[in-house]
Amino acid sequence: MPNDELRQLLEKLHTEIGRTQSVDAENRDLLRHLENDVRTLLTRTEKGQPAGLTGRLEDAINTLEVSHPALTQMLSE
Repeated sequence: MPNDELRQLLEKLHTEIGRTQSVDAENRDLLRHLENDVRTLLTRTEKGQPAGLTGRLEDAINTLEVSHPALTQMLSE
């Protein structure tokens, strides 16, 4: 995936995570870590570096798919 396209998707994900309100403490912690990962990936794409993804992304999708479908859709993209 080209860096420009990845950057756009990461920016959308960043926005959607910021909009997510009703999560329990455990899921909030997961989202906070995921948000840090997204920021790191955005910085890497700005520098033209390849962006690696972590297992935390998959964990977030599996954990949040029922309670937060819009966020899960963004994570899947």
